[in-house]
Amino acid sequence: MADSALCHYALIRYVADPDRDEARNIGVIVLAPEARFARARIAFSRTGLSRSSNRYQVIRSLLRSYQLELAPETQLSLWGGTADWTPSRLLSMHHESTGLIRFSAPAVARKEPAGWIEVLFERLVAAPHVRRVGRSVSSGSVAHALRRAFAPLGKADWVEQDAQVILNDDALEFDVVVRNGKLYFAMETVSFRGQDLQRAEEAGGWFAHVWPQVAKATGAHGLMVIDSPTDADGRGRRRRVTQWADLAGIEVVDSDKIRREAERLAAQVKALQVSSVPP
Repeated sequence: MADSALCHYALIRYVADPDRDEARNIGVIVLAPEARFARARIAFSRTGLSRSSNRYQVIRSLLRSYQLELAPETQLSLWGGTADWTPSRLLSMHHESTGLIRFSAPAVARKEPAGWIEVLFERLVAAPHVRRVGRSVSSGSVAHALRRAFAPLGKADWVEQDAQVILNDDALEFDVVVRNGKLYFAMETVSFRGQDLQRAEEAGGWFAHVWPQVAKATGAHGLMVIDSPTDADGRGRRRRVTQWADLAGIEVVDSDKIRREAERLAAQVKALQVSSVPP
């Protein structure tokens, strides 16, 4: 068995519309300093852009600014290059990236680095996320409402979109989370207004399946934001998903009430912090 090492990793994301904050995973970076391993893998095809388009060239130029000069669908060792690839660099890239290319908050796992980057790439970049198909409620709009509610507390940066939660060395990705080291809330968005109602039901089923273990390990609160259906089939599927969510301890929120819910969650965090301050 190959030797494991402490791996620091982050997703590379393309944000087609920064105002809506809709991110799409297009690559991953893994650093393991103790193994002298630093590698990035990017799939430009995941941007959905034509190679001849101006936007495509802009994306490549932005990646070059981070010294990620890659051909499409390839892999490159970064160790020994001109950039200082360290965990602190990954964290800085996360905080500084605000435009078309962004980097997720770094996560850590003890893995065999070369194998781990392949696992992350297949799970979170190359493979289609079945649970994300068939929704019209947007994770970007949910994240925006939360950031707006948390901004007066100075905690808008606690809100992360398409964020990973590590559980027993597995990387689980949720639409939106609120955390600051400690995970407070995790959310999934599910719509029963699209054409593929089966996929929407599967999305809710996935969340209900994994959430009890996540809640037990983190003490966090799970919320499912649902677009209400407009036909009988959708209503039946929503009813089943709501029952599963209830059994899993997940709160169900209608998408048209997300602003009010965001304000309530911000008030909860504020109250928790006030109660934790010593007299």
